[in-house]
Amino acid sequence: MDNTGRSLSCDIAIAGSGVAGLCAALQAVLLGKKTILMESLPRFGGSWNGTYGIMGVESPISEKQDIHVDVRALVNQEVRIFHYQVDAKLWMDVADASGENIAWLMEQGVQFEEELEPYTAGEINAPVFHRWKKGSNPSGTMLKEFLRLGGTALSGTRAEELILEDGKVAGLKAVQGEETLTIRCGAVIAAGGGYAKNTEMVAFTTGRTDCACRAIGNNDGSTIRMCMDAGAKSLWQTGALITDLIPAGMKSVHHWLTYIHSRPGTYPFHIYVNQDGERYVNEACARELFGFQTCAAFTQEKTFTIYDEGKLKKLQELNGNDVFTILSQAAQKGSEGVFRADTAEELARKLGLDPVKLAETVRNYNGYCRDGKDTEYEKDPAFLESFETGPFYGWENTFQIASSLSGIDYNRKMEVLGADAGPVPGLYVAGTDGAKLWRDYYSLCIPGSCNANNVYSGRRAAMSAAEYIG
Repeated sequence: MDNTGRSLSCDIAIAGSGVAGLCAALQAVLLGKKTILMESLPRFGGSWNGTYGIMGVESPISEKQDIHVDVRALVNQEVRIFHYQVDAKLWMDVADASGENIAWLMEQGVQFEEELEPYTAGEINAPVFHRWKKGSNPSGTMLKEFLRLGGTALSGTRAEELILEDGKVAGLKAVQGEETLTIRCGAVIAAGGGYAKNTEMVAFTTGRTDCACRAIGNNDGSTIRMCMDAGAKSLWQTGALITDLIPAGMKSVHHWLTYIHSRPGTYPFHIYVNQDGERYVNEACARELFGFQTCAAFTQEKTFTIYDEGKLKKLQELNGNDVFTILSQAAQKGSEGVFRADTAEELARKLGLDPVKLAETVRNYNGYCRDGKDTEYEKDPAFLESFETGPFYGWENTFQIASSLSGIDYNRKMEVLGADAGPVPGLYVAGTDGAKLWRDYYSLCIPGSCNANNVYSGRRAAMSAAEYIG
């Protein structure tokens, strides 16, 4: 990159303005550091603009309601879920600070609903989810406070390259429109939101090229790549993704359509079949943990969802949404990959499946329903409802990628680690550019834990950077 264009200086430069970036920026100015916050998109806020809340233990809200949760039991459950392949110390850091971080957000003007929400997943039902107050704008509130305290915010500005001098970070180069910016600083915090919109990186992680990369924000992996070019150790190839199964052919997918199969508390009356027209999983698996349905789907070449009309209508009534209306309209259009047929054989032909095999799968499933026992995958009998009469609906699935959860390696001070496992001096990471708390999938056993990590890591990175600068 050339050296033409403007030159700016600050103590701490932050690349990315999502939850982690905004928290890092505000914490930095509160510590008296001259701070520049960069956002590659025209609008600040990143994924904060599409989230619902945050996990917190022993917060002002939970204390007011006399709600107390065994944080060690909560975290140890999460560590077990990932077969001890995640850092329990990092988890404890995030969880132990979560209540104080909510208090800090409230001090900055962020508003929450008064009641906490329980979430049934795993073995522990803990009311730890703090929902943003309806109609409030947390990212706008944080940005406003950052600017009031003297911070500098640059929209449409993409961090491109770190400046290293004697092995230490001395600034970065960025692009704003057609102009190159050189920002000299004592420390850089990478908070670019991960790589969920980078189709090449997603394909490498998943081994698939059919994923729909629809993250909120830019999330193109550029800040991860920037750090790797400066010697950071990469973890993104072995991390986790937040992903759902969606109809592959639908151009736009209503947000609740991604939830009908993927959350504890949903109603799995459907069946999943693979490219051979055979069931491959207990369709109620996501009632145990969010993400299980996509883990299972990743083991197959192709997957399809099958309903009959009665079950879709029942699902619409139970969920209180328009799932049947939307899918039946899509089938009528004939251009969005959702098909309607009077028989299983006819549906198979429309989906490109073997009609004989799909009909056999449906007959076998109907037998499990009559007997009240799924001898293949032990699906909960409460959701065994037969497919005796049509019309039938079906579609091929694809994976909607909402976020990535890993990027570059770091320690408990949020210092970026190099290939030799030592810190890259002056370089820090926050949010999902790091986030090595999950493996393979986002379990949602602790709802809002991603945002809890975003807030914690943003603040911790800023504190560590301020201490490093002195």
